Amino acid sequence: MGMVEKIKGWRLRRIPSQDLFLISCASLAVLKLLLVSQEEIVARNQPFDDLWQIIAASRGYWFGPGYDQMAFVHLPIYPLWIALVYFTGIPLRIVSELLFLSAGFMFALVLTRAGVQKCVATICYSLIIFHPASFQLFNYTLADTIYAPILLLALTCLIFVWINRDSGHLVKYSLLTGFVFGVLWYVRKENLLLLIILGVFTLAIIYALRRERRTPREIMRHLGLVVLIPVGIMLSVSALIQTANWVKFGLYVSSDMNAPGYTAAYRALLRINPDRSIRYVPVSRDVRKKAYAVSPAFRELAPYFEGEFGHAVASETRKWMGISDEIAAGWFYWALRQATALAGHHRTAKEANAYYLRIADEINAAIDNGQLIGRPVFLDFLDPDLPKYLPFFMSSLQKMCSILISSVEPQRVKDDKIEAPEQVRYAFDVVANRRAALTASESTVIRGWVLIDKAVVKKISIRAFNGQFLGSTEQFAPRPDLVKGFEAEGIHNIPENTGFTLVVTGNAKQLSDSSFVVESSEDVEYVYPYKSIAIGRPIGIVNADVLEKVTFAFDKVSTPRVTGAIQESVQSMIWVVYGRLLTYLGYIGLVALLIILIFQRTAVVPSGIYIILLLLFCTIVTRVFLFALIDVSSWPGNQVRYLFPAMQLYGCFLTVLIYQAIRILRRILLASFDKRFYHEGLSR
Repeated sequence: MGMVEKIKGWRLRRIPSQDLFLISCASLAVLKLLLVSQEEIVARNQPFDDLWQIIAASRGYWFGPGYDQMAFVHLPIYPLWIALVYFTGIPLRIVSELLFLSAGFMFALVLTRAGVQKCVATICYSLIIFHPASFQLFNYTLADTIYAPILLLALTCLIFVWINRDSGHLVKYSLLTGFVFGVLWYVRKENLLLLIILGVFTLAIIYALRRERRTPREIMRHLGLVVLIPVGIMLSVSALIQTANWVKFGLYVSSDMNAPGYTAAYRALLRINPDRSIRYVPVSRDVRKKAYAVSPAFRELAPYFEGEFGHAVASETRKWMGISDEIAAGWFYWALRQATALAGHHRTAKEANAYYLRIADEINAAIDNGQLIGRPVFLDFLDPDLPKYLPFFMSSLQKMCSILISSVEPQRVKDDKIEAPEQVRYAFDVVANRRAALTASESTVIRGWVLIDKAVVKKISIRAFNGQFLGSTEQFAPRPDLVKGFEAEGIHNIPENTGFTLVVTGNAKQLSDSSFVVESSEDVEYVYPYKSIAIGRPIGIVNADVLEKVTFAFDKVSTPRVTGAIQESVQSMIWVVYGRLLTYLGYIGLVALLIILIFQRTAVVPSGIYIILLLLFCTIVTRVFLFALIDVSSWPGNQVRYLFPAMQLYGCFLTVLIYQAIRILRRILLASFDKRFYHEGLSR
């Protein structure tokens, strides 16, 4: 009886909502870590992107020897981050994920402080950290991988400043906000978007203070605390980084691509009005010829732009853009620097800057005195010929919006043993602290036999589509079973050493596009498509020139064990579910927006939830519009890595929007019930 009484006396203790929120977020974070546990940094031989970041990190950005045209073409924060992670010894892929999870948690936490229920904040957290684009995006050493979490932290700081704008600790919060924005400013180059976000936040602060009937002096004091202090810290961070560049490289600039000479030269080239406008090609062959005629400095680059170097760059434009014999904007930015380096003007940053200024002065003078017809240039990264591409803007905008709700999983990229040489992969291994178990060579073992009618097999190999060898061998072993088999069929004089074991590196796609090559002792090659080989079936190849026949068969093909198969299948499922979920949330969000616009009239000042919605909306829309402009005018902007900072926020925005609409409906219904009961009480 005593035990029964004890059990009856037990009461289920309710877990506090804050503890439940923390437990839920921690559980979701652990689940995400398990889901990406088999992911690792991919070694991509991209000298202007992934590989550059690794090289810059290996020399600590400012601490490497000497200068070349690639020394500081990108901003410094991400290489410094990689270098910092390197010294911890923790794999970069894991730390990138932890930063993302932490930033998402801080954002979800500040949502609760702004009035969002903890269960809704938990949903927002899950939508952020389980965005399917994060599964593969963090496998690349791109600045986008750190931009997204720092943007989350920047928005978190702004919301926290808003809800604590009358706190005695506002100065500390403003200092932290300025530092986060200062760091974010030097991660990627689309700083115009950050200015818009800060401008919208400033207007919201002014509007709120005026609705609270604050005096002009109080308004100015608040603006000084929540706006001027962060801006001052941002300027201090900027001055510190530019001073470091000046000490190391000799130019007081944020990066070499933002040097006054380079930007002036590129802007001057954009000013030249072409005879025939070509979309995506603001500096065409026609424009270059006109520039050669008026600028002796730019004429020095003609042998490179119009020679083998220029043809190679133009081939990339043709490959990716379908434009022949031209260099599109996305490639010309870099081609201008490479051609200048080939001409010998990039020995120092100062020399290069002076050379670019000469180009700009000569072209601008020719336009100003009427030698060339000029045109206005609005922004350096946009083609000045607006009528040429603006009719296509809505199409590009639609592409950007479709990416926000995409359910199509991109092709998974692994280490490319062909495109990335051994030294490149070694650099990634060391600097990114890559885990050897996840980057081991994917070897396929092929066992079989091969023989030639009137010659001896010298070598067999698997050759990739680009001519490089995935594996080869000159060692052959006895196959007595094969000899007996042929003798049973009346075929004699079969060589004894016909068996082989061929170890091949390369993924399934590379093997499918490769060929099986047999080289005879007479240096004759016999080639057969790998994808057409059936296991266990003899295949004959006839060389018409020497009238000889090669016969071979693959007895067994052992493929490498695939790690992370379960995780990859779950990720694929999340891709499909997430995209559909966002589509449904989008429709519900439209209804929620109408409800808010129609029924929300009682708030004296914008609540914390409204500043969240405003900042998220501004961040998403401005980014989508910017890259739609880039996509329609300069180069393909519909890349997931460009839009991911907005993609991770879109589901969160819709969730908070729907939540606020539900709150309003609930308030209306409660007011209606209270009014009904009040009148019923009076009638009684």
